Amino acid sequence: MLLGKQLARVEKKEVQTPPRPLGYPGPASPPGYIHDLEEGVTVTLDIEDFQYTYKCRHCGHEWSEKHTEKHVERPHKG
Repeated sequence: MLLGKQLARVEKKEVQTPPRPLGYPGPASPPGYIHDLEEGVTVTLDIEDFQYTYKCRHCGHEWSEKHTEKHVERPHKG
């Protein structure tokens, strides 16, 4: 049984995505043909560590576990 969830750590990190290959812009693009490279973009990673506390309903044993959640904030196109 889950007793609690507590935020243990928050980290924000900006990273640059690698350049992405673009195929030939026509309808009959040869497979694997790279026409150009799209420039990488900067995205923000939100990394949150949570401490989950549990208790066994059968014997009453308590323990805790750390879980990490990662979210990507993509840049707005506008």
